[in-house]
Amino acid sequence: SISVSLEEIVEIEVEIQPQLVGTLPKGLELVSVTVEPKQVKILAPASDMEQKINLMTEPIYLESIKKDTKFSNKIVAPPNIQPTGKKWPDIEVAIKVRSKG
Repeated sequence: SISVSLEEIVEIEVEIQPQLVGTLPKGLELVSVTVEPKQVKILAPASDMEQKINLMTEPIYLESIKKDTKFSNKIVAPPNIQPTGKKWPDIEVAIKVRSKG
């Protein structure tokens, strides 16, 4: 015998968070971090709607940043969450820094 369980899949829009790792080099401070697109539409099981779904980018290592920088990142998502399109969009993360003092 085979056990089958069915669950409703819903489409929602969720915000993408940049995954910042580490600290900036000495003498620099973070001015801003922008993510484009800010949100993506996803398909997720209805039971997952009870908790907040967070999508993050691949890690961005701050110690390697010495000036304003843009990254093209992929989304890291749990296996039960899928994009509404055929694949996840590339995410652009812009990081602005300045010298302290």
